[in-house]
Amino acid sequence: FLTWNINSFVLWQTYRAGTPLADRRVFFEDWFDFRESDHLRRPEAEEAIKRRLREFLHFFAEIHAEKREFPLLALDKRFIHVLKRALDGPQSHSRTVITRRTVEDKRFLRQVEKWVKDNLGAAFRREDQDQLVDTAARFSCYILAIKILFYDALCRQYQELPPLTVSSSMTAEKLGKKLEKSFRHAEEVSGDYETVFKGDDFGNSLPLLDDVVVGDWRRLIKQVDEYDFTHIPYDIIGSIFEGLI
Repeated sequence: FLTWNINSFVLWQTYRAGTPLADRRVFFEDWFDFRESDHLRRPEAEEAIKRRLREFLHFFAEIHAEKREFPLLALDKRFIHVLKRALDGPQSHSRTVITRRTVEDKRFLRQVEKWVKDNLGAAFRREDQDQLVDTAARFSCYILAIKILFYDALCRQYQELPPLTVSSSMTAEKLGKKLEKSFRHAEEVSGDYETVFKGDDFGNSLPLLDDVVVGDWRRLIKQVDEYDFTHIPYDIIGSIFEGLI
C-alpha cells in the first residue's frame, strides 16, 4: 500500500496480524516542503514532482518484480518519521497562530524573539520574521512532544501515573494545565526528570495558543501510546531522542 501527500510518501508491506513491530516493513521518504497549494502550480514544482514520481515508479517496479528487496528500516527511524509527521499539524497551526499574534501584538513579538534567542541562541532580523515564527513553532512543539514521550514511558513503568487522555471538548488552555499537572506528577512519582519536564511559562504556551491545536495533540498522544517503550531496547530509545533533538 502507498499513501502520498505530495510532501511525503509511505509505502508499506501488508503483514499478518500479530507481526512484531520491529518486523513490519515500512518505507518512507520526505520529498518536498510545500506549505501552500499555490506552490504546486509553479512550473519548477510540477517538474520536480514528476521527476520524483518517475524515480518512485522505477523503485517500486523493481520491488514488484522481486529485483529489489522491500527495505526494512530501523525501528527508531520509523518512529521518528511517524512522530515528525504527527507534529506537522501542531506546528502548522501554531505557526499560523503565532504569526497572527506577532502582527497584532508587538509585545508578543518581542517575547518570541527573546524566547528563541535565549533557548536557541538565534537572532533574526525583522525581515526574517517568517523564519523566526517557524523556528518558535517548530522548537516549542518538539519540546512538548518530547515531554509527552517521556511521560508515556514513565506511565508504563509507574502504575500511579494515569495515561494521558484528551477529551473532544477540551480547550487549549485546559489541555495546557492538564499536561503541566501530569508532568509535575511524573516528576514526583519518579523522583527524576525535572530537566525534561521543566520549562518556562511562555515557551510552554506556544504550542497551545489556540483551541484548533487540541485535536492535533490528541492524535499525537494516541500515536505515541501505540509504542510500548518498555519493550524497546535502550539503544533504540536513545537514537529516537537524538533524532528528535
